[in-house]
Amino acid sequence: DALRTSAAGNPGALDEKSLEQMMKQSAVMLPGQPVALQNTWTSQQSVQLGFGTMNIKSEMTFMEVDGAGNAIIKVIPKIEVVPRADAPIQMTLTSSSGQGEVAFDIDMGRVAKSQLDLDMAMTIESNGQTFQQSIKQVTMMTLVNP
Repeated sequence: DALRTSAAGNPGALDEKSLEQMMKQSAVMLPGQPVALQNTWTSQQSVQLGFGTMNIKSEMTFMEVDGAGNAIIKVIPKIEVVPRADAPIQMTLTSSSGQGEVAFDIDMGRVAKSQLDLDMAMTIESNGQTFQQSIKQVTMMTLVNP
């Protein structure tokens, strides 16, 4: 219930669908075949938001295997937003940049840790007003053994 009434009592601000969208946005897509050091691949995700669709195209590079046996993957996301014409708020992404790193546990076949840093600037129009907004988002995930 605490999640459902988060954000100063705004019901649904962090509901199951919102959590699912956040996880999808930070998802790591691995290639379907083995890769060598310094090989690069891309992945693409789309996240449906109230004001439109956020498309995330990430370039990933296999950098090294660390001392713990994790494949270290560099992530560079490129983001675009396709506005929804009938949305009550119109948002235009004016710039975005980001980078991240994923530690993939090779033996366990799963992500052990990841961090993604994003900076976004946008113009928002609502109720006849226009304003600028900047967002700095840091998403960190660490697998905890039970």
